[in-house]
Amino acid sequence: VKQPMDFGTVRATLFKLPDQPGSYKSVSGFSKDVNPCFANVLKVWGEGDAIADAARRLQAWWIERWGQTVPKLMKMKADDDDEE
Repeated sequence: VKQPMDFGTVRATLFKLPDQPGSYKSVSGFSKDVNPCFANVLKVWGEGDAIADAARRLQAWWIERWGQTVPKLMKMKADDDDEE
């Protein structure tokens, strides 16, 4: 696996405050970390393995849901803490 990534790392990064080093700065940064999780599982476990089959199902769900979510996220405005 050339680009190691796992959901535990994604979760830890999500819980970092925006001003902390290593936090997600964009929606695409989050997506770029999630996608390799699936590819890495499929590189290690082969067709017919329960883990690989579960990864494929989860990846299909992710692609569908992420495709529905991104347009909504792109319409959102960032909070502006200076406007009080």
